[in-house]
Amino acid sequence: MNVRRQIKLSSIIHKTSIYRGSRTIFNDRTTLDPYKVTVPATRSEVQAPSIVKIQKQLPSWLEYEKDTGYSHSKEVIQHARAQRLRNIRPFSATQLSLFNANPRKIATPSRKNDIVRHLWKLRVNATYRKTQDKRIVTSSNIVKHMLKHTNCAFNNIFTTQRELVDTLVAEDTSRERYNRVQLVDKDILQYCLRGTTAAFKLSDTIAEVILPKPAIIKQPKLVIALDNVRYPENIGNIIRTAVALNVDAIFYLKGTADPFDWKVSYITGGLQFMLPYQKGDIRALKKFCKNHKLTPIVAHLEGKEVDQLKITQGICLILSNESHGPDADILKFAKSNCWCHSSTPTANETLQYHNNGKLLKTKMAYNRTNNDDPKTHLLSGMPDDSISHISWSHTPNPLLLAASSWDKTVRIWRISPIMGNTVTSESVILYRQEAPVLTSCFSTDTSKFFAGGCTNTVMAYDLASRNPTGILVAKHDKPVTGVYWIQKFNAIMTTSWDGKVCMWDGRQSQPVWCENLGTKIFASHFRPNIACVAGSNGKIHAWNLDNIQHPKSRVTLDSTLKCQVRAMCLFPNVTDKSGLVYTSIGGRAVVSYFMEENKSQNFSFKCHRQDSPGKSTQIYAVNAVDFHNVHGTFVTGGGDGNFTIWDKEHRSRVKTFNNVDSPIVDVKIQSDTNLLAYATSYDWYKGFDREMIMKSRRQIGVMQLREEDVKGRPKTVGAMEDARRNWIVNTQVLYNFISCIRLPHQPLSVEFLPELSWRRERIGDVAFQHVACGLQAEPGEKVALYVIEVALPAEPLKEGIRRYSQCIDYEGFPLPGYGEPMYQCVSKASLEGDVSSLRSHSYGEKSFLAAKAKDVYVYDIGSGIKEDEDMKPILTFNDHEKEGYGLTFHKTNPILGSCSEDGIVNIWNVEAGALTYNFQHQDVLNAIEFLDHENRVLVAAEDGHVLVLDFDQPEPVAKTAQVTGAINAITNHALNPDVFVTGSTTGVVHVWDYRKLDKPLHEFKAHDAPIVRLQLNNSCPTLLASAAEDNTVRIFDLEAGCSDEEEDEYMGDEDQDEEEDDPKELIFTHTGHVEQVYDFCWSTCEATDTFVASVGEDFCLQIWQMSDDIMNYSDEEDEGDEQ
Repeated sequence: MNVRRQIKLSSIIHKTSIYRGSRTIFNDRTTLDPYKVTVPATRSEVQAPSIVKIQKQLPSWLEYEKDTGYSHSKEVIQHARAQRLRNIRPFSATQLSLFNANPRKIATPSRKNDIVRHLWKLRVNATYRKTQDKRIVTSSNIVKHMLKHTNCAFNNIFTTQRELVDTLVAEDTSRERYNRVQLVDKDILQYCLRGTTAAFKLSDTIAEVILPKPAIIKQPKLVIALDNVRYPENIGNIIRTAVALNVDAIFYLKGTADPFDWKVSYITGGLQFMLPYQKGDIRALKKFCKNHKLTPIVAHLEGKEVDQLKITQGICLILSNESHGPDADILKFAKSNCWCHSSTPTANETLQYHNNGKLLKTKMAYNRTNNDDPKTHLLSGMPDDSISHISWSHTPNPLLLAASSWDKTVRIWRISPIMGNTVTSESVILYRQEAPVLTSCFSTDTSKFFAGGCTNTVMAYDLASRNPTGILVAKHDKPVTGVYWIQKFNAIMTTSWDGKVCMWDGRQSQPVWCENLGTKIFASHFRPNIACVAGSNGKIHAWNLDNIQHPKSRVTLDSTLKCQVRAMCLFPNVTDKSGLVYTSIGGRAVVSYFMEENKSQNFSFKCHRQDSPGKSTQIYAVNAVDFHNVHGTFVTGGGDGNFTIWDKEHRSRVKTFNNVDSPIVDVKIQSDTNLLAYATSYDWYKGFDREMIMKSRRQIGVMQLREEDVKGRPKTVGAMEDARRNWIVNTQVLYNFISCIRLPHQPLSVEFLPELSWRRERIGDVAFQHVACGLQAEPGEKVALYVIEVALPAEPLKEGIRRYSQCIDYEGFPLPGYGEPMYQCVSKASLEGDVSSLRSHSYGEKSFLAAKAKDVYVYDIGSGIKEDEDMKPILTFNDHEKEGYGLTFHKTNPILGSCSEDGIVNIWNVEAGALTYNFQHQDVLNAIEFLDHENRVLVAAEDGHVLVLDFDQPEPVAKTAQVTGAINAITNHALNPDVFVTGSTTGVVHVWDYRKLDKPLHEFKAHDAPIVRLQLNNSCPTLLASAAEDNTVRIFDLEAGCSDEEEDEYMGDEDQDEEEDDPKELIFTHTGHVEQVYDFCWSTCEATDTFVASVGEDFCLQIWQMSDDIMNYSDEEDEGDEQ
């Protein structure tokens, strides 16, 4: 039976006040005795104290007016308060009799059990954790480690590991450290961790540990203070380092994340429970240092070298916030600043304390660590002007790296990988030419070196003799842009701005082969049997070198990029299909195949772009691309200072490395040794800009890549990474239904179409619905839109069928008794550009679908769609100058609104096909929604405001208070037209009342990444879904968040600054996408109203419905204690 959450409205007065009726009726015999099961009384038996029915209000943000004509009596309020206190009252040890008396026998308590709810609250409610002075840990290994190495005590330990139960029961010393250990079913653990990735990791234990009290610290010599350190991973690593350094104590400053959080324990193994600690504000830290005669030292980017510090007493080392660094007040009283590369010491800058009170620092010269990135070795002896090109030698011994430069030199270093993934370098030789050097290469045996550039020539150098004078081997009419060694011909191939591709053997002044393309050559690449170049005319030419004299040996392709081709690289020989990757100065890359039968696999993707609040998307040139010849992945480097490794087979990102703060002009992989080299310089993408020239650094970095950094994604489910595999295992308890299909084109937007008269009727328990997918424009194709018929279960599947498996045309839960494909494309549309947004709506018998690229296209879908035929738009609105995402239909009137990055707002009458309102804003606009009860529209802007536009006024009539970051998404409430919700690039959700825009009614941190889409569910308008760039779609119950706040009133006034694991409103997180989620939408049909469709960068369309158990968890809080 499909149990759905229902909202019962007891009254709607002047469309301003909404109440939900109580769903629970308590008997006057209701008892707090934990041994008894409370049985709901019949309606005739209800005799609650002085009341017949307890009415519970919806959240205050849904109410228009305070005076609603409904009031609670004093007895009702006291009864409600007693009910809340009963819900949160700490349980006693005797209540554990609800579980089995035998700890080795699996217990299956109700999810409404006090203890289960108590563990849930310990995880999600920071205030509750403070009142209880308890935390949880989630691994049997951590429990064993804590029992062995700490003195902490446990209250209750629930586990699926019999070995842990046997160990604890058998040891007398362990039995004194806990109240109860119980073997339980894994579903209980997952229920207590619902909404977190830990549930997906199949945690085998939940242990309730009693928090140690702050210690009295006597004569400390080394103390570490954490100032507003926010990330649990960083705190865990610091604590592990502190234990290794044998520090005397840790001081936790206000604002630092909870160091006893279960995420920190997962990293430390619970070691933080054995470290003495103090906590307080900056004033308390200052007093602590003074009383114990400690010298406060701040880790700071601009501090002194450690060797310069004079320390004669104990030390308090202060490590500050990851983003903002030390607090200004700390810098005022700190005695010294200790220099280091980041706000916390890294593996290459270890701090060691000795008993004589001296602080020593071990520093590896030229090395640094970028968070999770491999160590980067920076070469010395950089050129005096921009670096133009770098190249590796072909032999690992000696392994040489060459860099050509605009300062007319070529420099060569010897690179030596050593133990510990560390690299050393030694400058070998420097060659000078009379003009800037643009390109270079080594011979196969590394005995010869070739370099050319603006001298219009190529010089050959003998590396064995190290003679700085070269021999002229090639000459062009204009600068040489590429030179390659061809082993099979014992010759070199060159390309030039004069449009010629030539082959030279060095024994004569004329080329042995030459072809003039008649266009300037910007990019080129060579493999042993293929040579390829890109010209300024948008053509790409490739030659088969095995038969180069044959007139048909050349293949010509048209570049699908609108901008200049900047770099290219041919597929390595490990692939059985020939092709190349080429990039442009417009922030795009294209994967293209040569053979006609493979061209359907061509695709392009956006990369090296940055979204900045208050600004339009910044697009950078993709300056370099190179393949790993063993694994077949490739790396791109851009003007944004990032380089990323991609897997073309799965069309996915493998790894993005940390930004190096300067434009990357070239990047190369040495496949035999897994070494990656990158070069940074100003790439002139802004022309002559003195500030950019001074800011950009000239440097070359070399790092030792790990196997996981360069391997493509596994091709089978059995070889998937652990997180994905564990998610698949847990789908049966997380979802009523889940399905995933990989589309042939990159989907950017998705929309459930309204209930259409021509759709197929329901067959048994299978209902049919249509989904539209907006696509990214592909090279050589104009397919921009799919309309897909989807078969969905009208009733929840039986538990035994919920098994994630490979079905006819998709992965997910099978549909029993349905033998046809679940997904069937019934139509498509061809447009120019990427379809970034889709919206649909019905007005009586008319139904429309709108698609937004740069222009807006409107389709009539009410009369049916002809299969196998392209849909044609009935209207095209082309008043926008740039692409954008804002698109919406009015609920009752046939009008359509759009906004774009050009700052333009347009309102069209769909029936008349005419523009009825236009507004130009000075900033980027991201989203738009109609105020359906007024002649106005809401528009979300990059500057953090929501503008209110009246169709009769040329300028905004109002705007919201400014929030931090840009507002990316906006959605209206289905029942209360004055309530709307926004999502920002900071990951924060704000709830607003249209009549009071000076501050939001409610806000919470929904994601740790920018939000890209928000939508309230029409059938249950307290359910809010959001998608963000953290690869997740999250669902929130806004009412649940309000209920928690009401409970907190009776828990005492506590400090709310502590960071919680998740917002109180969160009830579900969908992590099925392995790449960024681009868009999602709720279903609009009654039979499938809680289904969600989502699309992402992984090319997948996923349709899913979270489990009814999750949807109804908040109801359990209202229905009393059923043990």
